[in-house]
Amino acid sequence: MKFLVLFLLSILTTMVLALPSQDFVDLLNKRRIGYGLKSLHVDNRLSIFARLRAEYIMSIQYCDKSHPGFKEMASKYFGIGYFKVAECLVWSYDLDIIEPEEALDILLHSKPHRKALLGDYDRIGVAYICNMSKKLKQVWVIILYKKTEPIIIEQKPIINYTIASTKMILQIANIGGYRTQIYHNNQKIYDKTLDKPFINLTLTIQLYPFIPNKITIKSQGFNYGGKTIKSYKKTIMVQGWIPHQLIYLKKILSFFNYLNLLGGR
Repeated sequence: MKFLVLFLLSILTTMVLALPSQDFVDLLNKRRIGYGLKSLHVDNRLSIFARLRAEYIMSIQYCDKSHPGFKEMASKYFGIGYFKVAECLVWSYDLDIIEPEEALDILLHSKPHRKALLGDYDRIGVAYICNMSKKLKQVWVIILYKKTEPIIIEQKPIINYTIASTKMILQIANIGGYRTQIYHNNQKIYDKTLDKPFINLTLTIQLYPFIPNKITIKSQGFNYGGKTIKSYKKTIMVQGWIPHQLIYLKKILSFFNYLNLLGGR
């Protein structure tokens, strides 16, 4: 069964990495070697993801520099781990076919794409889709990927906070290298994996009135398998704020109560 799955995956990858895509990889690697860089290895998983991205872009018939849907799709496809991934796009509404040489030339003349294509990556996946019956007729998707080493910080996060009227100013130091999650009354308000050590985070939290506010900070490190290798948790309880009108009313009632006590003497 395992052999059959691997065989089918191999066929699918061969279909995904068609001749135009392979030509693009060959041209890019030639350019990288000319700059003294290592060549990129075609990765089956990246090729399939590039194809999924190309099909998605063609299905919505829209593409721009914002890379529509990339972060959401990459998060679901690759999951949590220590890696970096980049996407380069070339698209066209014209009938003229964008050949691999032209696609590479377009990308290398874009500063962000040039930085990615000639950057510190070791794997690549490429997909090209052409459908002349559509408004958006062509799209090239290039996915670059590299695993990175997990950063383990022995120091615990340093947490401080101040209350300013109806808000909490939360300051956290030494959280780099962890996936940090922050909850406010069990509702997630922050979730990010940071790949640099000793990062400082400042977050402003709008507190709820009247009821207690429970702020929970969870900080976790992961290895490549997703297993937790270090974790930290801290909970902060803050009383809900009271509108200033009620504070004034309470002071007035307290004053009248004081007068009544004096009158009863």
